[in-house]
Amino acid sequence: IVSISLSLKATGVFRGALKIMDRFFLAMPVTLFDYKRLQSDFEQSVHGRWTPQPNLHLTLQFFGQRYKKEFLITTLSAPHLKTEDSELKSLALLKKNRILYAKTQNTSLSSLFLRVQNAFGLFDAREFTPHVTLMRITNIPHNELLQKRVL
Repeated sequence: IVSISLSLKATGVFRGALKIMDRFFLAMPVTLFDYKRLQSDFEQSVHGRWTPQPNLHLTLQFFGQRYKKEFLITTLSAPHLKTEDSELKSLALLKKNRILYAKTQNTSLSSLFLRVQNAFGLFDAREFTPHVTLMRITNIPHNELLQKRVL
């Protein structure tokens, strides 16, 4: 079970040691109760950089540099931006980006995504796929073993 609460996050864009801007996104921190076991289960079939447990999150909306932080905080503090806890249903691969991720099928997340889109007048033609990035893959020594464990 994944406990979900909304938070505004910023990633810094740096030029050398100089921070030149923040890129904002709306995310929900995620707690995976069996994360160590999951990592252990995959250690033979895939190698890469696991997302540290404290950094696990589900990105609901990427804003980039489109809005100022104060405007985002004001708009996102509206009471209609609520959701319920979720369960992660399956694991999958983004082969192009070499990412192992966990999927959830919580309809309240899709509904929340649409409410955020509407609140900001945004439109994203891509289908919203709620997921948690678990690993950035560097090597797949046993592809057949990995394929048995993901959908």
